[in-house]
Amino acid sequence: MTEKQAVQMMKALGCSYEEAVQIIKDDEAIDRGEKLFEQTAEQKKATKQMTAAGGSKHKEKAKRERKVDADKQTIIGVIHDGLERDLVDWGLMTNLITKNESELILTYNENEYTVKLIKHRKSKEEK
Repeated sequence: MTEKQAVQMMKALGCSYEEAVQIIKDDEAIDRGEKLFEQTAEQKKATKQMTAAGGSKHKEKAKRERKVDADKQTIIGVIHDGLERDLVDWGLMTNLITKNESELILTYNENEYTVKLIKHRKSKEEK
């Protein structure tokens, strides 16, 4: 510690010379690993809560409404109608269910099948 450091500390903090010297000594002790200002258990808990990263665990996620894809709906409808007309009516297939606009569930020869329609996005190069 130098006299110059104490004077700078006095100007910066607006404190007396003795307080500046004590602050510098405390800083040096803390730098050496001494624990001068221990927190109570309650203060430690509050510090831990305030410094925790991340958001609140209690936030409710906003529920997005799923957009109905008309193109998929049309294609699945055509497939459904074709299967129903050709296989269900002839007794070759049972349980033809349209789950949503992109999925069909059916039973054929006692095996269950799912037909899922996937729409691929255009690559960045094509855009």
